Amino acid sequence: MNPLLTTKQESFRTGTDDLYFYHNRLVKLDNGVLLFCLKGEADVTIDFKHCHLTENTTLVIFPESVVSLLQKSKDFQVHYFAYSKAMLDTASFRLEPAFIHFLRENPCYKQTHPGLLSAIHGLIAASNAIYQDRNNRFREAIAANHLQIFFLDTYDKVERFVEKGAEENCGRKEELFKKFIDMVHTHCTTQ
Repeated sequence: MNPLLTTKQESFRTGTDDLYFYHNRLVKLDNGVLLFCLKGEADVTIDFKHCHLTENTTLVIFPESVVSLLQKSKDFQVHYFAYSKAMLDTASFRLEPAFIHFLRENPCYKQTHPGLLSAIHGLIAASNAIYQDRNNRFREAIAANHLQIFFLDTYDKVERFVEKGAEENCGRKEELFKKFIDMVHTHCTTQ
């Protein structure tokens, strides 16, 4: 069974896994997934972009991405938060398309600051608690808000820690190209 997929009964799932299901196969996900490497290391591809995961690495996978596990260490383990496309639409409603494009182009990043690590571990604990609380009548809304918190926190870190110079040197042609790519990714399955 594919551990990272949501089902019609569940708009999100959380847990831990070694991603062996994806070893030497290409799998197109209907939903998105946030991965956080707890231990070990692995090499994966997301839409044919290579990512090397080590402890404290975060990987953002958007819906309709193609995932493959190339290799992993025996002790490799990730925490995952799989979410439906509808939940992503709710959580990313106010985010700029340029930020979503940035995450698509840079899906993998390592957390090194102790304060950021404690925040990630808090988000992991909260996602597990939300998932386990199946009788909560606001569970879906809480999970969507939780996903939005992750994106907003990541957006803040990108704004503060990514070199502003790279963005400032971006010309009009590059900006139009980014918008075009975002539109292609959004509409490629329907048009």
